[in-house]
Amino acid sequence: MNILAFTFLSLALLLGTVFAQPRVINEEELSSMNGAGGEGDVWLSVLGKVYDVTEGRRFYGEGGSYSVFGAKDNTANFATGKFDDPEVDFANLSEKHLSGLRHWTQFYKNNENYKQIGVLGNGIFYDTRGIATELHVSIERLLAKNQADSGADEF
Repeated sequence: MNILAFTFLSLALLLGTVFAQPRVINEEELSSMNGAGGEGDVWLSVLGKVYDVTEGRRFYGEGGSYSVFGAKDNTANFATGKFDDPEVDFANLSEKHLSGLRHWTQFYKNNENYKQIGVLGNGIFYDTRGIATELHVSIERLLAKNQADSGADEF
């Protein structure tokens, strides 16, 4: 991918977040969406994008095999492949971390059962207004480069 493509992607990401204001979800609201008692919605976040995964309640809801991912941001988990809360330096992601993160961002983005419903406005990947942070934009650039370098079809 050339510099023009990176510049276009960066501009598109920035303009998209400025003009199309997403629903901003705070950590308190996200943490309450765990499907406790087999009822209610189940949400999760990756790279600050919040997805409604209620259709997969048996996996992500209380007692499910992936319940550890429900009701929180899982960027570090998906980058490392670890279920605990791993420490990740998002400013210096390895190729392995980028590949893992790319896989899971594509999975949620392309899964017809899981819809993005907003962004997590905690200041890490999106601010409280729903605007992508510099960190988010730089990671998206790295993911696009990782995509191009791997020869994979879509990001």
